[in-house]
Amino acid sequence: MRCHVYALHTRELALLVPNILHFPQAYFWYAAVMIVVYPVGIPLLYATLLFNQRHVLSNKEAMGREATNGFPITGHIRFLTDPYKVMSMFILKIFINMA
Repeated sequence: MRCHVYALHTRELALLVPNILHFPQAYFWYAAVMIVVYPVGIPLLYATLLFNQRHVLSNKEAMGREATNGFPITGHIRFLTDPYKVMSMFILKIFINMA
């Protein structure tokens, strides 16, 4: 097996690696905003969705009616609640009751 070593000239290297100083300002600010939005905004959105439906989620009878009717009220947040087991739901109820 033979390795090939390629010598790159300065101009070729400049084409391959973009210069950070010439990065467009609009992309810089977009990236800066998205760095804040993703780790803060997504958990805040999930917390808001759960908090708004806390009365239905914490009531076993209401969740039974939801299941019977095909989850018309909480169907959009089932992906947040379905994976959790009974113990996790118990901890969630503690946090809901604290609010």
